[in-house]
Amino acid sequence: MALNMAGLGPVVLFSSIHHRTFRGPDHGRDMTIPAYLLCMVKEGKGWIALGDVSEKAEAVGPGDCFVLTPGTALQFMLESGALECFLLLFRPLAVQRRRGNWQAGPLHPGGGGWPGFAGGLKPVKAPELLQDAAALFADTRLPGADKGRLQLRCQSLLCIVLDQLKERASTAKPSGLELSIGYMHRHFRSKIQLETLAEIAGLTPSSYSRRFKREKGTTPVEYLSRLRLHHAKKLLSRPDITVKEAAAESGFGNEFYFSRVFKREVGMAPTAYIKQNRLQSLAGGPSEIG
Repeated sequence: MALNMAGLGPVVLFSSIHHRTFRGPDHGRDMTIPAYLLCMVKEGKGWIALGDVSEKAEAVGPGDCFVLTPGTALQFMLESGALECFLLLFRPLAVQRRRGNWQAGPLHPGGGGWPGFAGGLKPVKAPELLQDAAALFADTRLPGADKGRLQLRCQSLLCIVLDQLKERASTAKPSGLELSIGYMHRHFRSKIQLETLAEIAGLTPSSYSRRFKREKGTTPVEYLSRLRLHHAKKLLSRPDITVKEAAAESGFGNEFYFSRVFKREVGMAPTAYIKQNRLQSLAGGPSEIG
């Protein structure tokens, strides 16, 4: 039976730390998270979503940190040519004193303590952790590394990130811009007017476009197009769908316009993408971090 936290609170056991680089311009990719994971973005920009792409995605860039839980289905789209990250895998435990003895048990997602253990994709900015992550990564490669020291450094990194998550969870409210992005993710299959997005954000269309570009590094039209293309790629991986159907279900409507945009952004026609994807599918399934 899992133990409720009391006294010492959450304790983490360090498992491993990895340095990964995900490549491909505007590359749609799926993966499954195998363990509790702290992701720290070192270089690159993109958008990451949990589960279906119709759920709201979060923009990520250098210095962003977030916690993911086992079994999470993750999708990401790259804005830059590559996304370089440190991935810290750990096991959270709940510790309490019972009848004079300290006991530890698994800390389940959402079971209490820091809200970060519930996972999620609301990154916190903590660029100062990148140097510590790089040092931890280097130390794990040394022969005879002090395991106790590694555990303490892992706990320190997580404390900083999860305390920030807890503080923000008590005060954060979605901005008008974030609400408009959520609208895009729910309605990208339909025609979306810039005026509608601006109204949701409480801004004029021109002010909305300027703020979107400033905060997200792209325009609303480009963001929506990338979102639709990402969904189209997933559809084109299915053996039972045509290019025309993928265009319609992704919000492009016109098959010929969709093909032009797809080739311009992806670098190949939808039909060529289908063939390439099927060849890759024969070689292996969805990616996993580990």
